[in-house]
Formats: sequence, C-alpha cells, structure tokens
Amino acid sequence: MKRSRLGAIVAATACVGFVTAQPAIAVTYEPAPPFCEGAVVHDYLAPLKRMRKLHSPPATGRIGFGPASLRLKPLSALLVGEGTVGYKLFRLRGTPAPKLDWDVTTSLTRVDWQGRVLETIAEQRRHLGTVSPRRNAGATFSVDETPARYRVRVIFHDEAGHKLGGYGIYFRVVMPTRKTQLSLNSDSYSPEQTVFGRIENFGTAIAFYGAHYAIERLEGSTWIRVPESPRSFILPLYIAGSGQAGTPCSPFWIPPSMTPGRYRMSKEIHYESGRSARNWQLIPLAAEFDLTG
Repeated sequence: MKRSRLGAIVAATACVGFVTAQPAIAVTYEPAPPFCEGAVVHDYLAPLKRMRKLHSPPATGRIGFGPASLRLKPLSALLVGEGTVGYKLFRLRGTPAPKLDWDVTTSLTRVDWQGRVLETIAEQRRHLGTVSPRRNAGATFSVDETPARYRVRVIFHDEAGHKLGGYGIYFRVVMPTRKTQLSLNSDSYSPEQTVFGRIENFGTAIAFYGAHYAIERLEGSTWIRVPESPRSFILPLYIAGSGQAGTPCSPFWIPPSMTPGRYRMSKEIHYESGRSARNWQLIPLAAEFDLTG
C-alpha cells in the first residue's frame, strides 16, 4: 500500500472515544507490561542485513561532507507490492540554503541475495545548485510488485569533478501475505488481574483493527459472551505493520464476579481488499486463557 493511502485511511477513522462497561467496585489497573510496547515478530529486513555490506547513510541522515545542515534519508527499505525506492535529500528547517554546485548520479540495480548486481535498471543524473525546502532534492524509482532485492547507489561530485562521497542502500520487495494472530501476555489469570492482548502480524500485508474486543466463556462446546465483556463505540483504528506486533494492547481487568473456567478474548482485524478503503476483508481472531480461583 502506498504511504499516502495508508495515511488517508488512518486519518479518516481517527480516534474519537472508547467507553467500556466497568464493574461497580474499586478497580486496580495494572500498568501495561513490556509485552505491550510493540515488537518485531518476523523481521523481513533480516536477509538484507546478511548481504554484502554497503556504505549506508548514518541513522542521523547527516552526510559526511558538505554543509552540516544537509540530511539524506532513505525511503522505506521494505515494499509490499509495487512502490517507490530511493532517498530524500533535504536541509534542516530554519537553516540557510547551501551553495553546492554538485553533480549527483543515482543508479538503481537489481541484486541477488549476496548483493551482486544482476541487472542495471535505471540511472539519474542531475546538477544540484542548492537544496530548497519546497523541492525534494533526492531521487526515486518506481518498482513493480515482483519480489526482488534492489540497490540504490548515489555518488556526489563537486563542480570540478572530484568525488565527494557516496552511499548505497538496499531495498526488498515482497508479496502481500496474511498471517495474523491474537496473543495474550499469559495463559492463566486470577480475578482482579488484567489480561493484555496484542495483535501480531507475521505476514506482510498491513492489518487494521479497532479497540473493541469481546470476552467469552466456554460452556460445553460453545463460546458465550459474558456479561463482564466491555462495550465500546466510535472506535479508533490501529495498524500492525509487516512483521510487527501492534500497539496498544487490549486490556481486560477481571472482576471478582467472574467464575473460574476457560475463557477467550476475541477481536476482529481487517485487510484492505481492492483499491477502495471501504473494501475490507474481516478476519476474526481469538486467544484462550484459564481463569483460576
């Protein structure tokens, strides 16, 4: 999914409020555990880290030559389906426009898992006099949805033709896959403890979900929603990105009125299907737990 469309979807369903039914007794809520802080559950960029090392841009984005106000930031290294690879070159807000007179060459190649070039796809050359805050001085390339590894290489020369420096950046394109689960921070609880549930996205397709969940009890072979299950309305929209655990957790405080037994937390997630943000594929998820006396 393109970044602009994702932002539009999230903005269109911004959080307005969330209300839950609470028992008419004193409640002591537990602080959210580290389990709820988000995590990588499948690192789709790990194969890139094992490839031939490149002289990559530093995390700060500050380049090792030229004015201190310049920054170079790569675009996202993981693309799910078609998208754009490349980098942005910009100056820090509030700093004067630098005089550069640089010649910049940026190339796009397809590489194998060792980082060896398989195919040179495109090259861009431009003269960079300065960097304007209203104009992207970087370079980008469009790539299709075919799974592949790419390398973007940028080389800077001064007006006399002397090489100033350069950087290399790897990108990976993957197909959208759907593999998501609901996990709990424990498999057994006691009354007046808090159940924390999180969405874990082991696939590459972005999973969308709301704050709402239900608590159900196993009676015979049937799951029955319990009276203590919270009510909610006007939900926010959260996302769990490729290989990521979503945040925040869904917390459920267990009131003393609940009897021991087998329970589950259930939630629904959505995947976008088609080009309209209104086309959703609904997926129910559940995670079971025991309530002891």
